[in-house]
Amino acid sequence: MGLFPVPKGLGDLERMGLLNHPVEVLRLPDAHKDLILGSKGVVGWEYSATSSIFGMSKELPMVLTKKNGSAVSLGIPFEDQRLMGF
Repeated sequence: MGLFPVPKGLGDLERMGLLNHPVEVLRLPDAHKDLILGSKGVVGWEYSATSSIFGMSKELPMVLTKKNGSAVSLGIPFEDQRLMGF
């Protein structure tokens, strides 16, 4: 993530233009591989998660769709994702 300063929360993600930005996940955590539908999501998180649970110096929070149609928020390491449109 060398192109951007490290975001610390919602306001930083908004100012950087990253909040709700589309992302492709290149590698899902093993514990979630069988639960997630596809490989695309957006930067952000769903209620009741907060920015404090994500280590944004090494990962970005992603909202992904589970196979049952519900949303899940996961921290995806920078090396395992690709921001789309940059």
